[in-house]
Parts: sequence; structure tokens; C-alpha cells
Amino acid sequence: MKNILTISISALVFTVGILLYAFSEKEQKTAYIELGKIYGDFELKKELQSKLTNVQQARKTVLDSMRIQLEFFANTLNNVNPKADKSKTEQQVREFEIKKQQYYQMEKTFSEDNEKLSSEYEEQIWKQLNQYIKDYGKANDYEYIYGAGGSGSLMYAKESNDITEKVKEYVNERYQGKK
Repeated sequence: MKNILTISISALVFTVGILLYAFSEKEQKTAYIELGKIYGDFELKKELQSKLTNVQQARKTVLDSMRIQLEFFANTLNNVNPKADKSKTEQQVREFEIKKQQYYQMEKTFSEDNEKLSSEYEEQIWKQLNQYIKDYGKANDYEYIYGAGGSGSLMYAKESNDITEKVKEYVNERYQGKK
């Protein structure tokens, strides 16, 4: 009788152990997001793009003004009487060349600064997006969130695994301080 009781208890413990193990093995939660959509609709990206556009427009205005002055100066030089004071004409030509060099230097500087600012903004956007997506994954108990971006890293996934809209909403709410 004691053996049967021991065997029964052992069988019961073994069965409960197997059931606990089976139920503790949860299905891995995975999903994907379309990176282009999230990036394009991210509020921080929109704000920084607007700032970049404003900076570029202001710089373009400065260059346009300098170019108009150069064109005016060139027209003035073209209309100078050749019999006029040669030293005065040579002085004007030197001034024109200096202004032209300043224009080209300013144009180069603005172009380089625009590229640098654009790169800095893009890096800032991706850093923030990556953090928010990581936070979303942790908060919603995902094992993996794959990024679909057309680069070949994710060639196919069921549309039911697409959480792009949820993540897009989450990252924008986080950025606005709502979550």
C-alpha cells in the first residue's frame, strides 16, 4: 500500500512538473515594423526637417543677396568707360574678384554646414526612434521586432504581424511626453 501511495505521489509530481514546464514555455512574440513609415511620420523628424529647411532657406537668402550684388558689380564694371582712370578700374576689378571669392567660399561653407546639420539631425532621429522602439518592445513583451525597410533584411511577413501603426503612435506619444 505504501508503494502504491509513493508511486501515485511520484506520478502526480511528475505530471504536475511536465504541465508546469509546458505552460511556462510561452510562444515567442515577434512582429515587424515598416521603418520608412515610422521614420517619415515621426514628430521629431518633422520638427528637425522644418528647422533644417528654415536654416537652408536663410542661407540661400544670404547667397542670393550676395549674388545680386556681384551681378550688379559686374554690370557696373562692364559699363566703365575704357578711357576712365585705369587705377580706379583696376581697384574695382580687384574688389569684384574679392567679393566673388567671398561668395564662393560662403556657398561652399553653407553647403558643407547643411550636409553636416542634416547628418546630425538624422542621427538624432534614429537614436531616439531606436530607443522608443526598444521601449515599446519591452513594454509589450516582444522577443523580436524586425524592421522592414526594403533592404532585404525582412523579405516576407504576415500582415497580421505588422505593428507599424501601433509603434508609430507609441513613438510620437513618447516624443510628445504622453507616455
